Amino acid sequence: MFGLITNGHSFLFAKLLKSEQCYALSDLFALRRQKNELYSVVRVIKQLATLP
Repeated sequence: MFGLITNGHSFLFAKLLKSEQCYALSDLFALRRQKNELYSVVRVIKQLATLP
């Protein structure tokens, strides 16, 4: 199971493994940094959309 946590300026992806009852968090993606990371966020969302 995957999740997206956002406040509108920052984005964090979460992955839950039910079989092992553990989770993992991605790096924090932010829109207000020197390099806008919105394209990276969209790339991750597109990749998640293709999963079965």
